[in-house]
Amino acid sequence: MGLFGERTALLVLLALAVVGILAYLLQAGLRRSPLVQIGFGSIAGGALGNVVDRLTHGYVVDFISIGKFFVFNVADAAITFGVVVIVLASWRRTRERA
Repeated sequence: MGLFGERTALLVLLALAVVGILAYLLQAGLRRSPLVQIGFGSIAGGALGNVVDRLTHGYVVDFISIGKFFVFNVADAAITFGVVVIVLASWRRTRERA
């Protein structure tokens, strides 16, 4: 059971709100940077995958387990990948301006 347990509706709404807010905050980058587009697409796809799991099963299906505490799914990996790509794109843009 996850952190918020049976609060499926809350978690679905929260995921959709975060993706919407992120899209708003990244508007300029999404128009200019292929890296930001890839990163945002990964985050949105991962969040949508988790939303589908929650709506279908009532929870996110974690199916990759490494050790006792490292358990995740492809959607979580996509979200993490997307965040890393956006951070790198931001870092790259900051260095280009300097």
